[in-house]
Amino acid sequence: MKDYPWKGSGRVLTATFGLLWLCVHALGAAEIPATPDDKPSAGSPVHFVASNGFDFGKILPPPPAPGSIGALGDLEVVLRVQASRTPADVAYAKRVDREDLDLLIPGYTKAAYPKTDLLISEVIGDLAPVATGFKDLYRRLRPPQVESSVHPCVPIPKSFSYPSGHSTRAFVTAGVLAAIDPDRKAEFYDRAHAIAWARVVSGVHFPTDDVGGRMVAEAFMAKLLQNPDFLAEAAAARAEFASAAVAQAAR
Repeated sequence: MKDYPWKGSGRVLTATFGLLWLCVHALGAAEIPATPDDKPSAGSPVHFVASNGFDFGKILPPPPAPGSIGALGDLEVVLRVQASRTPADVAYAKRVDREDLDLLIPGYTKAAYPKTDLLISEVIGDLAPVATGFKDLYRRLRPPQVESSVHPCVPIPKSFSYPSGHSTRAFVTAGVLAAIDPDRKAEFYDRAHAIAWARVVSGVHFPTDDVGGRMVAEAFMAKLLQNPDFLAEAAAARAEFASAAVAQAAR
């Protein structure tokens, strides 16, 4: 079933991003006043992973410095994708902007997956201050703030560009789903790749923002998968996937 315009391209694109990643070790990212739109609420409860357990500077290298070869390559990709994006690409990018969970689980509803929905909500709550910590560390401008010829097809977030919050959340959510249903791990991560790439297509992120998001997600998942309470909740949610599959097959 085709459910995103560039199905199957996620792993190839990530390999391409890896070449760009050779250029991300220069310092000097530009700064703008911090007005992120995805900061966690003060006093948010910690369910599984606390943000103070991360050494932000060691986990994620800085993005390409303004004017560097890496930064120019990043921008070139955004402009070329913009020139070739189709109405279907734009439609998918807008769904990604809304973070519809059925992009990762086709047919997803809270009613069909109540335990899964609660678990994802708890995990993303823990992830929020972690993701914001990385953004505030590097304070990277978004593509339209760097180059006026970038025309995004979704609203420009107020938060910093690096790492991509959508990419981080997509890969963490894919990791949660893989812990619940290990047999579909490759499927979940392939869909996460597509979601991350949609942020480049939409014009609000650079490719290395997406790569950075995945690196943060991997560091976060490494801690999450060591938490016995998370593993217990993931096991408790497993039956929902079997029930939902039976229900979908009966339609």
